[in-house]
Amino acid sequence: MSFPGININEEDKKNFFKRLKDIYKEMEVRYSIVADSLDFNCSDCPDNCCYTHFRHHTLIEYMYLVYGLELLDEKTRSKFVLKANDVVSRTSEAESGGNKIRILCPLNDNGLCALYDHRLMICRLHGTAHYFDSPRGRVEGPGCFRFEELSSGKKKVPMLDRTDIYRNLAFLEMDLRKKTDYGFKIKHSIAEMISGTFGDLK
Repeated sequence: MSFPGININEEDKKNFFKRLKDIYKEMEVRYSIVADSLDFNCSDCPDNCCYTHFRHHTLIEYMYLVYGLELLDEKTRSKFVLKANDVVSRTSEAESGGNKIRILCPLNDNGLCALYDHRLMICRLHGTAHYFDSPRGRVEGPGCFRFEELSSGKKKVPMLDRTDIYRNLAFLEMDLRKKTDYGFKIKHSIAEMISGTFGDLK
């Protein structure tokens, strides 16, 4: 299955994915430095971020997630598609009722990400304190509750600089959209990406 609405040859797609993986590798290096400085990890976390309703905005990551699903055997892929369809339905019900959305990501398989190597940026960066510099000034985030607990009382809280990461991903996204002439906005959860692409599978 090719990504819907995209016309790109395999060689170009391979090159775009290579650039994305290089960015992901840089994310992991920077994240580890900050996390390791406080011995921060997500093991046995009572507030699993896989329940957080994230919206994702990049075509390149959407395509890479779809590619990861295509690598699965049909039976396994169908299992996650059905879970995604259910999550989309339950999310819609929660939103229409004005309720908080706390529904497990359809790719969470017995506590582990079934597409760990293809997980999106926010799944890789969530948790640590961070900042990024924008034309409007610096934007900061304190990290999750566990990171805040570990950093409480520290004279200097370690922070992940996301500036270059965001910038490099934005350049990659612009190059891909220019190459494919794809002009639609993306604002989808992982469940919506899966269901919207493979939802006809049974």
